Amino acid sequence: MGRKPATEDLGLENTDITVTDRGAISVDDYCQTSVEGVYAVGDVTGGPQFTYTSLDDFRIVLGQLTGASTYNHKERGPIPTTTFIEPPLSQVGLTEKEAQEKGIPYKANELLVANMPRAHVNNDLRGLFKVLINTDTKEVLGATLLGAQSQEYINLIKMAIDNHIPYTYLKNQIFTHPSMAENLNDVFNI
Repeated sequence: MGRKPATEDLGLENTDITVTDRGAISVDDYCQTSVEGVYAVGDVTGGPQFTYTSLDDFRIVLGQLTGASTYNHKERGPIPTTTFIEPPLSQVGLTEKEAQEKGIPYKANELLVANMPRAHVNNDLRGLFKVLINTDTKEVLGATLLGAQSQEYINLIKMAIDNHIPYTYLKNQIFTHPSMAENLNDVFNI
């Protein structure tokens, strides 16, 4: 089920490079294969199949080859995703179901795009923002955004998650008006 890495024609059977049962090239947190000095990035590693994760893999390898960085997969944090439908659907971090399964104390809040000033300017009232916060730590757990330009402002939420910024920072932030990002004030008004 799902996509399979396209590694069949790479001749890996003639090397000491280890592959998984699904044919993905096994790599460590620095994208190095089982053969020292040989790296693999992107879809062939069986990880998330997005252009931007392949670019991030490249940054990891470049840092290793040049000695300029020790950045690795462990530091990546949750990967934001966007499905480019109309309107776009973006997600980062935990869903409500995942928070429940992990036993994390949380609150969720939703905001209809139809209640957002910029949506009226754009004449596109379709969609919904949903966010989750940890009620103990006050940190952002995740967000699902369905609405115009969601692929842009999901990145703000990813940065808040990565940096353990309290949700109140987004709730009280001054954003330009009218903008879709300013609705983070309202959706984080939990």
